Amino acid sequence: MTSKLEWLLVAESLFAGAYIALTRGLFLIFLVAVGQDVKGISFVILLSSLLSAIIGLMLYKQPNFLVRKVKQKLCITHFLERVTWFFIPLTSNLLIVSLLYSLCIIFSSFISTFLTFTIYGLLPEESIKKVTSRRTAAGNISSIIGFALGTFLLAFLQTNGKFIYIFYLGALIGILSTISVLFIDLSRLEGAKIPAGVKEPEKIFSTSMFFVIFLFAGNLLAIVWTPFLIVKLNSPE
Repeated sequence: MTSKLEWLLVAESLFAGAYIALTRGLFLIFLVAVGQDVKGISFVILLSSLLSAIIGLMLYKQPNFLVRKVKQKLCITHFLERVTWFFIPLTSNLLIVSLLYSLCIIFSSFISTFLTFTIYGLLPEESIKKVTSRRTAAGNISSIIGFALGTFLLAFLQTNGKFIYIFYLGALIGILSTISVLFIDLSRLEGAKIPAGVKEPEKIFSTSMFFVIFLFAGNLLAIVWTPFLIVKLNSPE
C-alpha cells in the first residue's frame, strides 16, 4: 500500500516537472531574446555551474548540515527557488540575470540533496524503487506537458513581456510542488547518522563522470544551437 509520504514525493515531482519545463527549460531562449550571444550565455551557465559545484563541495565537507532543521531548510530553499523566477524576466542585465539564475541552481542543488536524503533516509528499499520510478514517470509526463504549453505560449503571446507570463506561470506551478513538501514529516531525519564512507567508490566515480560528460555535451549544444536558430536563422522565439 502506498504511504502518504510516497504520494507527496510523487506529487512534488509531478508539479516540479512542469515548473522546470516552463522556467529553466526556456531560460536559454529568454537569454537570446534579451540580446545575449554565445559568450553571454556561456558566462551565465559557467557562473551557475561553478557556484553549484562549490555548494556540492561544501556539503561533502560538512555533511552534518543535512541533518539539522531538515524540514525548514528543504521548504525554504524549495520556495525561494520558485520565487526567484518572478524576478529573472524583469531585467536584461547580464550580471543580475546571472546572479539570479545562479541562486536558482544553488537552491536546486540543496533541494535535490534534501529530497534524495528524504527518500533514502525514510523509505525501505522496495519503496525507494517504487517512489523513484513513479517520481520519474510523473516528472517526465508533466515536463512534456510543460514544454508543450511553453511552446504554445511562445508562439501565441505577441507581447514583449511574454517571458514574464511564462516564468510567472511556471513559478506558480512550482509553488504547488512546494506545498506538497510542506506536508512531509521529516522529523525522523533530524540528527541522522551520516555514513563515514561508501563502498566501491570507483563505480560511483565512473557513473558520475558519465553524467558530467553527458550533461556537458547537452549544455554545450544548447548554448550554441539556441542562439544560432534565433539569431542566424531568424527562427521565432
